[in-house]
Amino acid sequence: MAFLTKRKKQSGRYYIRWLDKGKVKMISTREKSYQKALEFFDRWRAGKGEVIDINYTLLNLFEKRLDFIKLNYKESTYKLYASTFKNYLSFFSNRLLIKVLPEDLETYKKLRNVSKTTINMEVRVLKATFKYACSKNTKMLLDNPFDEIKQFPVPEKKKVYISDQEVNLILDHVKNPIVKEVIIHAVNTGMRREEILELRYKDISLENKTMDIVETKTNSIRTIPLSTQLYEQIFRHFYDEHGCLRLYNPEDKLYNISGDYVTHTFKKIIRKLNLPDQYRFHSLRHTAITNLLRNSGNVYISMEIAGHKSIKTTQIYLHNIRDEVRAAVNSLSIK
Repeated sequence: MAFLTKRKKQSGRYYIRWLDKGKVKMISTREKSYQKALEFFDRWRAGKGEVIDINYTLLNLFEKRLDFIKLNYKESTYKLYASTFKNYLSFFSNRLLIKVLPEDLETYKKLRNVSKTTINMEVRVLKATFKYACSKNTKMLLDNPFDEIKQFPVPEKKKVYISDQEVNLILDHVKNPIVKEVIIHAVNTGMRREEILELRYKDISLENKTMDIVETKTNSIRTIPLSTQLYEQIFRHFYDEHGCLRLYNPEDKLYNISGDYVTHTFKKIIRKLNLPDQYRFHSLRHTAITNLLRNSGNVYISMEIAGHKSIKTTQIYLHNIRDEVRAAVNSLSIK
């Protein structure tokens, strides 16, 4: 990332500063005027065969990025980006993109009075946004000023696991049959709540006993097999008790119910049964992934079913099966 910096010791002249293979390099513009220094900076970059419009601002970038996010990602992602941009602009007024410095994001990290987890999420958004600004299709910047900025180190939390006995107890107290089916679906697949509730008839293949899942975080599609229990549950949505095919619209959702209602009902039952308060509907995903690891003994299978992009994410769940890991290590003993 090359940018302009003013050096008071050198008679207030502006210098171009950049990193080359980890080493700081500088060249003088020989100009005291910021505007003339910018012109030199532009000519310098043009000489490298890279020309950009130096008049783009933060607002120009944020608005363009939001338009892209709105078209290609979920509404929740759009809201995250919009709130991050709003928060960032509350600390830094609108400015030219070429004036944005790495120190700006470091300052933002220090001044933002929220949890480190929240700050890390916003840092990822801002880094991705400036990377987007440098893309060949966007061409608003040559280099990402935030490329080298690190997130706060945050220790991974142990994934909450709900035992089979507790899951059955919860199911015994569910009165709404659709909520009950959604819970069974969650523990049989490890799918996120929205992935389950967005599932449509067209996504199911009874012949192949598989379903296509549109991932809530990335909008990509993964295909996973149906367990016997889940196959029988879903079969009843397609065929009645006499084996006759039901009339349905392939575009219709399999479970026509509100996500908030499912979450509220689940939490209400947890409190009624005096189960640990940290149990959430999302804990069913953790439970399913843990069971996959326990029963398959294969991290890669579990990773594929869960839709994790990194095996490191899946490996976190090994904390929930310490006894199995210990038994595996003990099996290495020489007999």
